[in-house]
Amino acid sequence: MMNSLFFELNKPMKIKEYNNLKNQLKKINSKIKFYIPEYNAILFKTFEKKIFRVTVRVVGQGDYLPTYAGNLDIITSSAVHLAKQITSIYINDKIKKSYN
Repeated sequence: MMNSLFFELNKPMKIKEYNNLKNQLKKINSKIKFYIPEYNAILFKTFEKKIFRVTVRVVGQGDYLPTYAGNLDIITSSAVHLAKQITSIYINDKIKKSYN
């Protein structure tokens, strides 16, 4: 799965702002790759024009579905990650209550 988002700016983006945006995108990538390994968002910009593009690419794992079905891997992987977080919170809450 691949999607591109295009943004047109009101004023030109400074290089410092661009680098900050790129670093933030790197942080987001690393967080999401924790539970969706083949996720990657890339920032493209043309400095002449006031337009930049963010492309998100997800390659499916190919275990049950074709690798081009990355959007379904996102949904499944996100659901599993969320279920693990909820379970962890629930178990920690149970442990705290048992000690009180």
